Formats: sequence, C-alpha cells, structure tokens
Amino acid sequence: ANSLFDRAAILIRDGLTVYPREARLYVARGALLETRLDFTAFDPSSPSQLARFERALEPAAADYRHALELDPNLSIALLRLGALQMRVRDSRARQNLESALRISSEPIEAYLTHLLLGGVAERDNRLDVAEREYEAAQAIAAACQTPYVALARIATARGDDARARTLASAFANLAQ
Repeated sequence: ANSLFDRAAILIRDGLTVYPREARLYVARGALLETRLDFTAFDPSSPSQLARFERALEPAAADYRHALELDPNLSIALLRLGALQMRVRDSRARQNLESALRISSEPIEAYLTHLLLGGVAERDNRLDVAEREYEAAQAIAAACQTPYVALARIATARGDDARARTLASAFANLAQ
C-alpha cells in the first residue's frame, strides 16, 4: 500500500510542479495525506497519540486552505476542510460545510455534506438539526445505508425504538 501512496504523492508533486495554481491538486494532496494517516495505527483514547494525529493532519488542512485561496468556490476543498475540522472538533467545521453546501453543484458532495452537518449537529446534541440533515442526505441518495443508520441513531437517542426499527426495516426493504 505504501508504494501506491508514494506513487500518488509523486504524481501530485509532479502535477504541482507543472501546475502550481491548480487548486484541485492541493485538494488531492491533502486527501492523500488524510488517507495515509487513516492507515496509521493510533489509540484515540490516548491524549498524546490523539494530539500527534491531529497535528499530523494540519498539512492536509493547509492544502485545503491553499486550494481555497486559489479557488474560493471549490466546494470539494470546503467539504474536505470541514470534514477534517469535524474530526478534530474544530468549531469552524459547520461554517465550512455550510459554505460547501451552498456552492456545490454535485449531488454526491451535497449528500456527503448533509451527512457531515448531521454529524456535527448530533455531536452537539442538536438532534432536530441532525435529523433534518440526515433526511436531506436520504432524499439525495435514498438507496444509501448511512442516512438510515444515522436517523435510527437519532430515534434511539430520543427513546423512539419503534421509529429506529421502522428505519432499519425501510432500508432492508430497499435491498430486496
């Protein structure tokens, strides 16, 4: 796997050498770093390891911010930056995700952004907002499992086990 990461890094580096103002290459480099770090074992319950992991993500965030300097309307850069900020509990996550949603024209980006905004709201215990975001994601991609699971989690958090079962059944029926 490392050789594939290395090859991708070389291709991105070479691309940036030729096209240093291509914002999408900075997004690709940041995403590659995030993916590489996801393959790194660390204990999230260890404060020192978590802090080290969060520091290791900073160059990816810097790449996303640089991409946005080059192209302020690059929704994938806002989406990636917001997702990274959500991971590290940065309060700017919601703002960047909302901006991504406003400017995105891609359904997949809108779907992912709604899921992430739902996650931010759920983490902040704003269950009504989370539910609306998950429902918006479900409306975009009704055959995807994640919104159903998220909505069932919200129902369970509210003590509505019947709704959680209904959501699980609804998704199971889609597969048939």
